[in-house]
Amino acid sequence: MMEALDELRRIAERWVGTPFRMNCAVLGRGVDCKLLVASILAEHLRTEVALQDFMQIDAPFIDDGRGRRSFEMAFGRWYLQIPLPTVLLAQDVVLYRQSRGTHVGLMISDYEMVHAVYGRQVIIERLDQSWGPEIRAVYRRRDAEQGGGICW
Repeated sequence: MMEALDELRRIAERWVGTPFRMNCAVLGRGVDCKLLVASILAEHLRTEVALQDFMQIDAPFIDDGRGRRSFEMAFGRWYLQIPLPTVLLAQDVVLYRQSRGTHVGLMISDYEMVHAVYGRQVIIERLDQSWGPEIRAVYRRRDAEQGGGICW
């Protein structure tokens, strides 16, 4: 399991510093939050994922179900939505409220999330309890081991 998490971190760290660019997924050139998560997971899970499915959504994982369905169609074999509140774990996909609507990030450890910040770039951010009220949904690997992260 540790090797898989180390690999996930290495993949995510390669994206750090990539500028935010809507509807783009080119390492070092530009990426938005939904395509960042899709790109990292596609490489980490070693699967061909239809990134164009994500390009069709106006906002990542839009709350009307359209985005959730596209995520589930692409990654449903590996991920399922879990009820809140929950403890966040490495590899969780986190949907949360942001001033510009719903945003998405990927947990690369039990306390750190990689995400593309609108108007800035891809960063790895350490989460704390202040994030709890903003979280709208969490998707977890079907084969995830229980561990300890931040409880929401």
